[in-house]
Amino acid sequence: MKKYMLSLAAMVVAVAAMAFTNVEKPEEQRLAKYIFTGSQLSQATNPDHWDEVPLSAPGCSAGSSLPCAVTTEMNIEDWLAGKTAEQVRLQADSRRN
Repeated sequence: MKKYMLSLAAMVVAVAAMAFTNVEKPEEQRLAKYIFTGSQLSQATNPDHWDEVPLSAPGCSAGSSLPCAVTTEMNIEDWLAGKTAEQVRLQADSRRN
């Protein structure tokens, strides 16, 4: 009987300890929208030619030769990393002339 009481007491202590332990929540990813401000496709891989704008910002006029906007959970440097200018143009959410 003594063993059962000790086991029960140990379980109560363990449950109580777990109840007051903070569980870390993973960081929420935030979406960011970037607009391409360059005038040539060769500038598309340079983060200096991208401006972060509100998600509700209007898009660009229609076209196909330049990227317009990108919405991503990454910062623009990470999103552009390793891409060619043509890949950036094709993977952009929208394009402009």
